[in-house]
Amino acid sequence: MNDPDAYLQNVKDREALTTTGIGFGIAIPHGKTDAVNSVSVAIAKLQQPIDWDAMDGNPVDMVFQLVVPAASQGDAHLKLLAALSRQLIHADFRNEIKQATSTDEVIALIGNTINQTLEVSS
Repeated sequence: MNDPDAYLQNVKDREALTTTGIGFGIAIPHGKTDAVNSVSVAIAKLQQPIDWDAMDGNPVDMVFQLVVPAASQGDAHLKLLAALSRQLIHADFRNEIKQATSTDEVIALIGNTINQTLEVSS
């Protein structure tokens, strides 16, 4: 990451436009900026749900942070966001992530979705 503060400001600015709390206890904050070097995804399973002003009005207990460099071709970040969102609308998929007890399990669950999206966008 080139500039963590600039990246966080980019995400805050994006969040100010409209919430990234998509419902189902999930938020997908994201940004596209020169402050980062490569596409990344960070996942947090929160012990205490927080109010995220989610679309369904429910608190958030899982956060999927998308990091995308401005230099990414076209709308790769939107494709990644859409692919991840398509998976997260399924209760079975969300429950598998919530019940995962290791990082490797979570990576295995979402890795194929992310990798396939990035390969198509390249």
